[in-house]
Amino acid sequence: IVLAGGYVLGYRREPKRVYGSVFLALFLFLSGMWVVCDSQFPMLFSGNTVRVVFLSFVTFMAMPVSLLLYVRQVLRRQRRILDALCLAQVLNLLVMLVCYLLRRKAPYSTLIVCHALLVCSMGAVLCLCVRERRRGNLETRGIISGFGLFGICGIAAMALFYLMPGRNYA
Repeated sequence: IVLAGGYVLGYRREPKRVYGSVFLALFLFLSGMWVVCDSQFPMLFSGNTVRVVFLSFVTFMAMPVSLLLYVRQVLRRQRRILDALCLAQVLNLLVMLVCYLLRRKAPYSTLIVCHALLVCSMGAVLCLCVRERRRGNLETRGIISGFGLFGICGIAAMALFYLMPGRNYA
């Protein structure tokens, strides 16, 4: 429903930018899946903890990709930086998947890289959006405030994750 709504709302505003709305809707969907997977709710229906944790990691690592693709649709310049960050996020996700499938590393061992990429991505997006805002792109105003709030909450969640392991920070 979220993806279809994103498509319809994006198409109504500007058909050329429909992908931006779909990427934002995909981010919202993945965020919701991650929060649900990190809660105890899925355990009511599935006794397979490993699958639920794996899905949690996949959705968590896919969220930045969809959000960076959304921001890329809004920005008019400097898309190469976002492309590089997006590629780094995808590569990190693929490494985590391969390591998991080959039973080389637990998904937790790839989180430090994921968190570092998140911090770099948030900083880069804020800098790029402030630069675009100064050049007259008014659409970046919402992204700046959203990423600012997202950054504060993200840093607080990471601090909770590292300072109090095992606590629900989603």
